[in-house]
Amino acid sequence: MTMSIEKECFAGYIPVPERLRAYGFVPVPGGYFYETAFFDGQFQARITVGRDGSVTGEVIDSDTEEAYDPIRSETRNGAYVSMVRETYSELLRKIAASCCEKMPFREMQANRLALYLLTAYRERPDRPFRDKENGAVFRVSGTEKWYALIMHVEAEKIPLWDLGDGNRTAEIVNLKADPEKMDALIAERGIFPAYHMNHASWISVVLDGTVEDARLIELVLDSRSLVAAQARGKTSGVHQWIIPANPAYYPIQNAFETTDEIYWKQSSDIHPGDTVYMYVGAPYSCVMYRCRAVETGLPGIRWSSKVGVKKRMRLKLEKIYPPGRYSFAWLATVGIRAVRGPRGVTDMFLEEIEKG
Repeated sequence: MTMSIEKECFAGYIPVPERLRAYGFVPVPGGYFYETAFFDGQFQARITVGRDGSVTGEVIDSDTEEAYDPIRSETRNGAYVSMVRETYSELLRKIAASCCEKMPFREMQANRLALYLLTAYRERPDRPFRDKENGAVFRVSGTEKWYALIMHVEAEKIPLWDLGDGNRTAEIVNLKADPEKMDALIAERGIFPAYHMNHASWISVVLDGTVEDARLIELVLDSRSLVAAQARGKTSGVHQWIIPANPAYYPIQNAFETTDEIYWKQSSDIHPGDTVYMYVGAPYSCVMYRCRAVETGLPGIRWSSKVGVKKRMRLKLEKIYPPGRYSFAWLATVGIRAVRGPRGVTDMFLEEIEKG
């Protein structure tokens, strides 16, 4: 199949959201949209950039308001069609140069990961090692601590792995992991004890698609949270978290009708002054509350010999959001694909929710 004009012009580029907005793209569900006239106003270009970096477009004849399909036909090479096609391509190349960064990695999965981290946290890879062609790290914003190292390794150094097609090197990412979960992690296909790092707390993931993107992002965010928690002693400032609440077990909405302070299970590195967003599960399935952590590290409580919590925190309600506005589907658009436990929020999340 012939590559589309849009894919050809954006090949090798990662769109950057803030650059898209500065150029004139407007946010729409699932991405960004831009429309402009070209070819002396005879045509309209309608271009959509998805949050996954995909680019699609339409060329509309201004007179007929219909798609001008001849530019997409390999057999239509007359002078007029060729001029329209080339003018449209020049427009796309200008947008790519203005709104994108060059893809930094060989494997597309690695580039998709780079796009996610750029979009969600505005974190870009840097290459601190002597070999600038191998070894790129992603660091927690505001610290020097890195949580992901992408590099090439020789295939035979990856245990029990067959790259196929005669490939001699693989692109992998090293990630920090919970030592208690290590055995389960390395049992997953595509995950191994870390190459050239401590096997007790680091893993390597092969970036060839064997580990699905959603799972890869979970592993990367776990690594980022672990590294950020370690760095807290050397950084300052308020941190933001999102935590789940199950109304089937505890009707939190009823509690906040009678008080603006509650005690809650603390199972992460939350400190006094931190912001805590509460995602309330079914039937609401949305973010409903913003709280401030007033006290943390409080003694736990047991309801029975089998049920209890080891540590609690006191939360003060600051804001209530309309049910459904910040839904589970909305969370996916701002870089949060699951809320199974306490986790840090993304810059996109903060930017959008604080508008409300």
